[in-house]
Amino acid sequence: MVRSIVLVLALSAACAAAGCRGEATSSQTFRDTSTLTGAELGWIRAYSTWTFGFYDDEPKVGSDAVEACRDEVEHIGPSPTPRLEEAASRLPAICPLLERTGSVARAQNDVERVDDLLLPFFRDEQQLQLRSGVTDRSRADVVLSGIASDAIGHPVEVRCWNEKDWARVLGEDNVWNDDDDDPDELVGWSDDSADRIHLVLDMCNTMTVAKSSDLTRWKRYERIDAIDAIETLAHEIGHFLHPDADEATTECRAIQTLPAFARRFGVTASDARELTELYRTVVYPELDDEYNRGGCPPTS
Repeated sequence: MVRSIVLVLALSAACAAAGCRGEATSSQTFRDTSTLTGAELGWIRAYSTWTFGFYDDEPKVGSDAVEACRDEVEHIGPSPTPRLEEAASRLPAICPLLERTGSVARAQNDVERVDDLLLPFFRDEQQLQLRSGVTDRSRADVVLSGIASDAIGHPVEVRCWNEKDWARVLGEDNVWNDDDDDPDELVGWSDDSADRIHLVLDMCNTMTVAKSSDLTRWKRYERIDAIDAIETLAHEIGHFLHPDADEATTECRAIQTLPAFARRFGVTASDARELTELYRTVVYPELDDEYNRGGCPPTS
């Protein structure tokens, strides 16, 4: 779902005047990474939608493509704020490169450079503390990332977002990919282009506590919350393992593998089976009939 972008961000800062000696000069590079405004998000969405054509296997080339590109750039319009001006100023020079096949690669590279100017304003591209344990702040979870990496077979990062950040991160992802996911309904998604899994913080905290606790002592509703969180992580891992599978198939496979996956959180085999039954019959009963009929596809 997410466009594959290589983000290169160089930040530099010279010493403060109070701490400098001799002939050293003082300078500072500053980037305003405060929350994007509605006008900025609207501009970025128009820009991002326009760029989809540059990532096609066979982008349009020729004089008609150049004119269509210029019309799109005019529609996108100027930057609504000064901090996006550098990105906006580069768009008109891209269109003439569509005149000939030999310069299309340059156009694609220039689009990626504009992407690199915009992505640092997104919350997901900004610093996120790498740690484990229960928190009330967003974090990149070391333990859950290890579990996911082991299951997938290559390193991935599990990012856990508090309510405020979740709404921002998902909203910005919607803008970038021209989607409309609701932050009140979505609890996780995977980004294979960045090797990241995004989850709401409450689920991460629940799994963190579950891994260090005896779930047999938990109340029934607490056990349901725990297996719901564990299954959500298993589901998102499934998108890495079977990237072309639809949501229903991914969910079905996640339930099939849930007894084994739950063992990674320290529960016994029998308790893992019991927790899976709770998930099937309480959390997702609408899939239970298909599961019982063997309607799920093979896991391998």
